[in-house]
Amino acid sequence: MKKIYYCILMLAVCMLSSCFDDDGNYDYTTVDEIVIEGLGESYTLNSYNGEVLEISPKITSKYADLTYEWWMWSPDEENKGSTNWEEEEPYEAELISTEKDLHYTVECPIGLYTIMLKVTSASNGYFSMATTSLNAQTMFTRGFYVLKETADGNTELDLYNRDGEMMTDLLEATQNGPMQGKPLSLGALQAHSMLGEDNESKAVHTLCVTTEDRQIAFFNTKDLEKVHDAASIVTGGLDASVVPYTAFTFGNSNYLLTSEGCNVAYISSMMPTSGAIGVPTRTGGGSQFVMSDGDYCAYYWNNEESRIDCTDNIQFGDLYTYDENGFSTAGMECLMCGLSQTDAKGYFLLEDNGGQRYIYEMEAPVIGAFAPSPRTIGRQEIPADSKLASATAFAVNARTTNLLYFISDNQLYTYNLSNYTENPTPVTLSGIGAGEAITYLSYQWQDYTNDVENNFVHLVVGTQNGDNYKLYMYDIEAGIPRTLVRSFGGKGKVKMCVYMSPVLYNAMQNSTQSSDWCSNSLPN
Repeated sequence: MKKIYYCILMLAVCMLSSCFDDDGNYDYTTVDEIVIEGLGESYTLNSYNGEVLEISPKITSKYADLTYEWWMWSPDEENKGSTNWEEEEPYEAELISTEKDLHYTVECPIGLYTIMLKVTSASNGYFSMATTSLNAQTMFTRGFYVLKETADGNTELDLYNRDGEMMTDLLEATQNGPMQGKPLSLGALQAHSMLGEDNESKAVHTLCVTTEDRQIAFFNTKDLEKVHDAASIVTGGLDASVVPYTAFTFGNSNYLLTSEGCNVAYISSMMPTSGAIGVPTRTGGGSQFVMSDGDYCAYYWNNEESRIDCTDNIQFGDLYTYDENGFSTAGMECLMCGLSQTDAKGYFLLEDNGGQRYIYEMEAPVIGAFAPSPRTIGRQEIPADSKLASATAFAVNARTTNLLYFISDNQLYTYNLSNYTENPTPVTLSGIGAGEAITYLSYQWQDYTNDVENNFVHLVVGTQNGDNYKLYMYDIEAGIPRTLVRSFGGKGKVKMCVYMSPVLYNAMQNSTQSSDWCSNSLPN
């Protein structure tokens, strides 16, 4: 397929513009316009699945000798270049059609592409251009993945995909069957490295699945191929005695939490590797309970040492050491954690051996200021007669209000974390049917500037009715879930869900300030 250097194309635009603006003797020539219409803002199709990108533009022009060129290139490559053509290596655009109407069978690596139509008059070289974008995906690359327990107590995955269709029992369909043991955690890694057939590192998006039987597997969301397990995710493999809890992406790094501590590796755009997450950043233990401050630090519960721990996404844990500040958590069990970005405070809901619950309030550091390390700044005892004292599912509003959501007697309640008061009036949730028990809550969002049409902020509510689960997703207004925007379900017991996007993940590309580095949630 013919390719050109796109910088040459852009240089031609500049030269042509100067010619028609000024011919040296100021004897101007009128040039007829070529108007291109009918290109959509963007198109989303599955790659390697026979789907065809079809665009029929409307061309308005007096010229009868028009030629057509459809060019395609990756913005990822474009962003690597520079407008200084003499100093930077130009990137390549690919000619995909010379017909007026585009019929392009999508067979390209998943990702976001720019599609440009160039219409030229053969007689005088005058041309006009118009662009759109192609989001190339596969059936597995976008949607809400659901981690669930099968009827025989093992672990499976379902997917509610971009077309609003349910894809069920994916491990049965793509692997040798479900993973052994009850589900523990599901993590999304948006910028994971792996070695290709040519032994070169490439960037992929993966799902990390862990089970209570100490099983761990990472699946490429292009095709659900298993790319890592306990034998390869760290150098030398995980010992059989190690409990793998979860893995996730935050900021510049990917993390793996196990009973030995926290391991870290830079995301693929920072440092391409084999995909092993093998650099210890903290030792002692971990858990599936993790949150981030949207800036430099991730915080998690350390099961093995019964304490709050932290790590950062740049210096591999060397930036801060967590300070208990006199508020011991010895002997506690973690039920939930979540951080409110409205005041940079985190909250751990812990329970002692006697069943007494406490909220530990954590203060996140302000990067760039002379601030102390992340530390506990208070502890609130939950009264025995409070609904929160016996609640069964939890979520924290991370972005807009200081609210903790929880379930008591199968109803949703809110708890104000600013003044530790409980709202006695339940929140009405539309759509949930009779006989459905609420078993799962999660506050989830995506906020990508290059994937705006798919961004969302939801309170996710999971229910169970026998061996059938359902998930309900609500838009949030003034902190309260109001509008039911989607619901779906399947067979099995729901454990949790995460959203996966196929777009390029980069810690800095979606933000104008560091507080927006984490463009997606870490649900638990």
